[in-house]
Amino acid sequence: MSALTVASLVDADGLIESSVAALIAGAGVTIAFALAVYGLSRFADARQGGASLAGGAAIGLAIVALAACAAAVVAGIVIMVSDRT
Repeated sequence: MSALTVASLVDADGLIESSVAALIAGAGVTIAFALAVYGLSRFADARQGGASLAGGAAIGLAIVALAACAAAVVAGIVIMVSDRT
């Protein structure tokens, strides 16, 4: 029997690739959700102040950011259930 080392059991390239992808995705989704909350709060402030143009821009930002969050969730589910053999 040959002695197995940890280096022969672990796919280092795959581990690094997964770690980097998780960090990028986590930061991206967090920033997108933060922008959605920011847009919604600016929309509420603009609505109370009567600034319709600023309110429209803010709600547009919120909608785009929420769509990005939803797209990230859908992409994650598709990747998890896809057969990548």
